[in-house]
Amino acid sequence: MDSAEKARPKQPLLQQTDSRKLLPKSTQQSSGKLSDQQPTRKKPPAPKQSIRTSEPQHSTPKLLMVGEPLSKSPADDSRTSWQALPTEVALKPTLAAAVVTVAAGDSHCLLLTSDGSALSRSGDGEDEEFAPVPGLAESLATSSRVTQLEAGGRHSLALTSEGQVLAWGSNSSGQLGPRADDGSGGGGSLRVGPVTPLMGHRAVLVAAGGGHSLVLTADHQVFAFGDNSHGQLGRGHCQTGSGLAPVRRLGGLPVRQIACGGWHSFVLSHSAVPLAWGSNDRGQLGCGTEDGNATRPLPVECSALRNRRVRRIACGHEHTAAVTADGGLFTFGAGDLGQLGHGSNSSESLPRQVAELMGSRVVTADCGTSVTYASCQGGRVYAFGTVGPSASVRNKPWPLTLGPGGAGDVDVSAGGGRAFLRVGGPPMAAKLSIPEGLLSLDSCDPDGDWPGCLAIATCPAAYARAFLLPDIEHENPRPGWHGLDLDAAAEFLQKRLGAAAVSNPERRQELLAAQTELLTDLTEREEAHLADAECLRLLLLLPLSPEFESPGPLQPALAELVLRLPRPLMTVLLSWIMELRLRHFARLVRCLIRAAQHLLASSDCDANGEANEAAKVDADEQRIRRLRPCLDFLKRLHALNSDRRDRLPASSFHLAEIRDRVPLEKDYRAWTENRNQFSFLKYPFVFDGHAKMELLKVDARMQMEQAFREAMMFNLFQGFTFGAIFDMRSPFLVLRVARQALIQDAVVSSAAATRPS
Repeated sequence: MDSAEKARPKQPLLQQTDSRKLLPKSTQQSSGKLSDQQPTRKKPPAPKQSIRTSEPQHSTPKLLMVGEPLSKSPADDSRTSWQALPTEVALKPTLAAAVVTVAAGDSHCLLLTSDGSALSRSGDGEDEEFAPVPGLAESLATSSRVTQLEAGGRHSLALTSEGQVLAWGSNSSGQLGPRADDGSGGGGSLRVGPVTPLMGHRAVLVAAGGGHSLVLTADHQVFAFGDNSHGQLGRGHCQTGSGLAPVRRLGGLPVRQIACGGWHSFVLSHSAVPLAWGSNDRGQLGCGTEDGNATRPLPVECSALRNRRVRRIACGHEHTAAVTADGGLFTFGAGDLGQLGHGSNSSESLPRQVAELMGSRVVTADCGTSVTYASCQGGRVYAFGTVGPSASVRNKPWPLTLGPGGAGDVDVSAGGGRAFLRVGGPPMAAKLSIPEGLLSLDSCDPDGDWPGCLAIATCPAAYARAFLLPDIEHENPRPGWHGLDLDAAAEFLQKRLGAAAVSNPERRQELLAAQTELLTDLTEREEAHLADAECLRLLLLLPLSPEFESPGPLQPALAELVLRLPRPLMTVLLSWIMELRLRHFARLVRCLIRAAQHLLASSDCDANGEANEAAKVDADEQRIRRLRPCLDFLKRLHALNSDRRDRLPASSFHLAEIRDRVPLEKDYRAWTENRNQFSFLKYPFVFDGHAKMELLKVDARMQMEQAFREAMMFNLFQGFTFGAIFDMRSPFLVLRVARQALIQDAVVSSAAATRPS
């Protein structure tokens, strides 16, 4: 039994008092103790009461609250007025049963019901009960409903079923985004309105922080807006007033969750890779503070959690919590108020597992300003930080007593100084599941939705989360293992997508243009690299596309992107290619060879190697610029092939057209004079036997010419310097042989011949 479980019996009086308030009178025992089974066998007088007492595990869902009250008088002290134990929020029974999501902010909270209604209540004492958000219903389009609510410091975000983002509340730092209504750039409170620049994108997830906001769109772009004083918008600087823009360093990363803290931001990829940016002065990014950088304005990987199979990230004001797939809880960041749960009040710059909860399976967790709540399997909820009587500091997990109906998983939503616990009813999986509507290559329908297929074809993240092997949702890609079902991908791309494109030439051109645009955009970005090894799956799936078989701009664009990868990502990609099945490896080589052959055939050089002078300069530069990356990529593949067990024959890399389209002698002479310029001699694996024979002949002629020039220069120097004193050197090799000993004399004369150095 873990220490958190042992701590439960230490509060018998508090548990007894709170439980009696929550139980019907018919279930209270004279002994003052609460039993796990039905406390009385007496049949209740009313059916309604019978349902509550005979089946407590399936009782009507209820909403509990712990921490700072929603409504208090101005005379109440913010610490002494805290509620030590969870108390039920006064809601109508029908409303309590309909609540599906609770969002808690610093000074307000929001409720989302099953019919898409949004209710709000402030914590300043003005609102006594939850009421519909003013103006929200009027802002919704016809047949649209709210699917997600997020509460930030003093602002709120709503996501609709149509993918629209609505925002209201304080806009002091632009956290509501650019607005179409008046006063969009100033502070103060604004009514409900759409975030206008996002109207061209379909949003699937929103997150609200202290003074900034994040929005995840269907094409896996993360848009950030609001306060940027600590680089929490991920733009590489800490300048304010930058408006709304995507976080560019996340290009190609399939994102499944976004989270905002006070001054920091987190994203979690489809394969459980966490990346963060913003303030790191307390270690809340989990990447260490050894370099002394208090801010990270660009996304950095939380490498300590890379192989922990993280399934949820929660951000507090200056700390962060991560829940793993096996039920572990890791916390890091500020710990001065015990919010990390490690038994001390020290901060942690690297993720550290909460040891007190190792015996429990954490289902979900959430963070308030300086408190963390963990919901465990079986309905147990623990808190650490500023919790309990008089908002005391507890640096170890402290069990919360929920009363009856808490046997199932409890959903926790924390914000500011309070938390809401949804007890009873079906468990909420929205915080743990992948958002609906994210683009994925394996979900496109070429026959029914061709425009949608083109949108997917230009989304790099749609490739990274497609055709994954079963049961690897939280598995990180690593060297030697990509996690793709390439056979299923090849069948889908070639049979379904390929058939739809081949049957319609116009569609084929559109698909080719979309994929080329995708690769070109990734190559020309300022960052010039993909966000993580997870994004490299794109480079394995694209060669399986039917358009990759036909020579064109696609192969040079792919090779260019591969060659520009940073060394760590290049190492991972080459290890994946090394482990490819022979048919997939052969297809990649074959497509690149065909592209090189096509570029050679379209050159301006005739069979004699004479170029059309009018178009020589421009055409040759264009040809070489597209040919060079293909040959460089083939060079790496040829090296990998040498180390494979089931290697391809050397002829698979040959370019037979090179003898007819390339002046080998001219190319060889240019290469000997300048090894830095482009030359086919840098890629000897492309020459077949005939081409190599031609090169040997050229090399022999060049050696004879070199020997003749050296002899002539030697003789001239000797003649001008010493006159006839020394013998002159012959530029030719003279062998004197007798007919009777032809072979013997030839060998002796050859051995005696000397060649000037």
